[in-house]
Amino acid sequence: MWEDARNSAGDPTNSDIYAQGLASDGSLAWQVGGYPVTVASGSQNFSTCFKRGIALVDTNGIAIAAWDDGRDGVPHSEADPGQIYAQRIVFPPKLLTGIGAVLGSTPGSFRLDQNYPNPFNPTTTIGYRLPAWEQVSLEVFNVLGQRAAILFDEDQSPGEHKVVFDGTRFASGVYFYRLRAGNYVQTRKFVRLK
Repeated sequence: MWEDARNSAGDPTNSDIYAQGLASDGSLAWQVGGYPVTVASGSQNFSTCFKRGIALVDTNGIAIAAWDDGRDGVPHSEADPGQIYAQRIVFPPKLLTGIGAVLGSTPGSFRLDQNYPNPFNPTTTIGYRLPAWEQVSLEVFNVLGQRAAILFDEDQSPGEHKVVFDGTRFASGVYFYRLRAGNYVQTRKFVRLK
């Protein structure tokens, strides 16, 4: 994590907090410039409102970024050391599940895409988008409505996501995949062909 003034064109005293994840091979997990953790909402003069940040990371690629900043407009001092903020960050890609966030602007609504290819043999890609952090699950059902697989059930960050479904252990036939994200529920049909 670091303090960065790249967005300070309107006010040269503004600074933001950025973070960068590293893959297991040491390569960058996010875009070269890092991921914006927080953007300054007002003048935060370097001399009085210096942002200090830390990140605590677990082995599943989830980090908790914590920092203090001067967005309340009160200069840092011993009497007022600043406000403390925190943000949960998930490092893409999620190698164990095949889920990864596609970086870009935050979508304005939920969407579950049709898988491709369809029909598939034996793998297919399912895309979806989230406008906010949500508890998200993706499940597969057979034509009788019986759950055949749970692809994941976890908190996920806003953005465009993709998951590769491996249907090797499934017989040929029609199946359904259902995405639940908060109050949003969408189901689509796909076909496994051998």
